[in-house]
Amino acid sequence: MTERPPPVFLERRSYRRRRIIDAIRVLPLFGTALFVLPLLWPTAQREEATGIPAVAMSDILVYIFGAWALLIAAIVGLSYLERSLSDDADDTLDDWPDPSRPESTDPRAEREAI
Repeated sequence: MTERPPPVFLERRSYRRRRIIDAIRVLPLFGTALFVLPLLWPTAQREEATGIPAVAMSDILVYIFGAWALLIAAIVGLSYLERSLSDDADDTLDDWPDPSRPESTDPRAEREAI
């Protein structure tokens, strides 16, 4: 029999951070579904054909703004959680290049500067 490789151990902190990033990536799809949902609700034209009472426009507007507020709260909460779990040195500005000194990748430019 072939031996199985040992399971990959992921640190709890990095695992949670990755799941939060996954949730942030899925949030636009969830938002799209929330905003498309009122298109399926019965309208006055469908009420005549099916007998199902129509949803008032004011109720639809309250739903849209409620969904919008929910999405804003979700992204604020998820970004706060992601930043609190982030302990990478990549987030600091010390590692970023200085915009006043452009870096050249052309070796000829380096020779001309010398």
